[in-house]
Amino acid sequence: MQPLLPDSRCTGIVWPAVPPGTTAALLALHFQIEQSQWWAPEVLERFQMRQLIELLNHAAKTVPFYSDRLNKIAKLRPDKLTMERFRTIPVMNRQDIQNAGDRLRSDTVPTDHGNVSEVRSSGSTGRPISVAGTTVEALFQGSLDLRFHLSHKRDLTAKCASIIFLGQGRDAAEARFFGAFSNAGRMVLLHVFTPTGKQLDWLLREDPEYLLTYPSNLRALLQRSAETGRKPRKLRQVSC
Repeated sequence: MQPLLPDSRCTGIVWPAVPPGTTAALLALHFQIEQSQWWAPEVLERFQMRQLIELLNHAAKTVPFYSDRLNKIAKLRPDKLTMERFRTIPVMNRQDIQNAGDRLRSDTVPTDHGNVSEVRSSGSTGRPISVAGTTVEALFQGSLDLRFHLSHKRDLTAKCASIIFLGQGRDAAEARFFGAFSNAGRMVLLHVFTPTGKQLDWLLREDPEYLLTYPSNLRALLQRSAETGRKPRKLRQVSC
């Protein structure tokens, strides 16, 4: 497996690289998560409770939907929040999210969390759901993605293909596997609503080492591959 090299922000220094801000933050998050998995359960829970009380306070103050649900718990001192009390918060379902609409949005997003963007579900199971995210949220997602790929011992300099929901008006896209690294492999994406035969044609052209898609779509691809006797040559792993 080829080593993944972060871009360096310092002229003349290639390795070890001095990564720019976003990459440094990504690697710092990954390091903290990697270390914390070995903590004693009571230590990990103590840190989780510290973070949860911050989250609950923010939601109670700035998210209309949560102002009543969290009012009592959010007023607890950090050392008084327990997992048992946390589990008394009612669990939301899909209909709750759809009915709440903008009442589930914070009216005061911290400025240092960066720009707010929106992602919509495909609506394949009914009404679509719209979710707002920030630059910091994307950073955490990137850190978890990196952890996922490294835990599966993937070569991040190789090519990865994703056949997923890309949003309205997008049929395909391309990027670096991990854009913050100079030698990262290509990430190619195709809209899951593309007919199965064309999906297989696309996979044969791209010939990726890794594939990410939905279980139902993978089943259809496997059936099409068996019927035609065609399959990607380099494919090592598939995840759903």
